[in-house]
Amino acid sequence: MAKIGYRSYVGYGDEATYNTAIAPTGFVEYNSEGFKKDIEEKLVDAINGTQHYKKRVTLNQSVNGSVSFPMVPGSILRMLKNGMGNAITVTSLATGVYQYVFLAGINSFTSMTFEVCRDTTDTATTMRYTGCGINSIKFSCGVNNVLQADVDLMGASEVLANTISTAAYRTLNPYTFVGGSVKIGDSSATATSPVVDSFDVTVANNLAETRGIGNASRQALTPGMQDVTFNVSAQFDNTTLYNRFLNGTQSYVYAKFDNGQTIGATIYTNSIMFEAYKCYFNGSTPNIGGPSEILKASYPIRSIFNDGSTTTLKVTVITDVATITAS
Repeated sequence: MAKIGYRSYVGYGDEATYNTAIAPTGFVEYNSEGFKKDIEEKLVDAINGTQHYKKRVTLNQSVNGSVSFPMVPGSILRMLKNGMGNAITVTSLATGVYQYVFLAGINSFTSMTFEVCRDTTDTATTMRYTGCGINSIKFSCGVNNVLQADVDLMGASEVLANTISTAAYRTLNPYTFVGGSVKIGDSSATATSPVVDSFDVTVANNLAETRGIGNASRQALTPGMQDVTFNVSAQFDNTTLYNRFLNGTQSYVYAKFDNGQTIGATIYTNSIMFEAYKCYFNGSTPNIGGPSEILKASYPIRSIFNDGSTTTLKVTVITDVATITAS
């Protein structure tokens, strides 16, 4: 029988030891995945009396992967910790309501195993990708769309799991642009809301790999310099945002997405909020694309470390999920 996408799942778990497989303890409803194993080949080009290659060897082996999924409240805590930063504050706001504050900066690296089943009727299609680290994580949302997460991973090994796990998913609807807001200004107190049609923020960890003689696979991953960037597409009503680029103005950038669903009998709703306190704009004026086109400009933004907030990016999540490992 042909394999088909809907009979599949992606699960994950935190490894206690790098590159030691673990059964999945979390699952995500996803749009697409890109896990694969690469093996580099080398043709030996020594002179051998013919015009042909006679010898071929294999060298480095690598696992790389990606997963793209809609952001469902409470389903991203573990990836935020492993992909953005594990300086975390957890506060109980009310019965069954928890606030997680993540500060960018990975203090200790946690590797993950991703279990990918391509067909839940065939155990031979389930692979485990071990020793995975989150190289980058991107959150994006545009008009008439949901908040999306795109995770890029580097790993060590691919192994056949020969098992089918029972995937379980959150029942809440994802965040959408309707419950979103974006603010920009000199500070949180003075920030205002331009007309924004798309927003994204990317945390790049620039993982460095360790390799050594005697092992074809990656032997360790180490976070490099962390890079936090935004991109905002806004209606060009005036030069306010463009002047931030021209003048090199230090800026505060804020985005919040709320699905509007209250948690239990409380007043709190499921939400995720991104804040960066020391940002600098790049970009240019818009160009005319046609007589009926509304003028828009795209503004790349870079966040650097802010002493006051002790981070480049703060992410605040309000959810009913009590522990990170339950996400």
